[in-house]
Amino acid sequence: MHDPLHALHHFKRYLTLAPTGPHANEVKNFMKKDELALGTSLSGDSVVSRAEAARLKNENLTLRKEVEDQRSRLHATTEKAPSSSGPDGKTEGASKKAAGKSRTYVVRDGDTLASISRKFYKTSGRWKKIRDANRSVVDDPGKLKAGQTLTIP
Repeated sequence: MHDPLHALHHFKRYLTLAPTGPHANEVKNFMKKDELALGTSLSGDSVVSRAEAARLKNENLTLRKEVEDQRSRLHATTEKAPSSSGPDGKTEGASKKAAGKSRTYVVRDGDTLASISRKFYKTSGRWKKIRDANRSVVDDPGKLKAGQTLTIP
């Protein structure tokens, strides 16, 4: 009577033996109730109705969208506003070419094209793009000089 697990077993046996029996619909309703009770007792959580779960899911999706919109606005604002520091706080020129969306970066001691690539692209693998965009400034990619201004494509 107060054991949903055993009740489910017996309800399933009843439906196996008499799937269209006189109490089949009643048994199915009892099974739903007992499955919910069993799940609740095993998880230790309170029961959340489907309507409440759907409401929470929609609220979660709405909040995620708002966060993403805020991030997009923040990103757009920071790209539009001139800045005197790069992604790592090091000095960076404020000029950007409108057509190519390039920016400039002033080389510091210890910088390499790979480290500069990591600062701007979060990967060191795009150092060749920086080298190619600065052929006239960079003679030897292994010997960058502090104070050089590079264009970051």
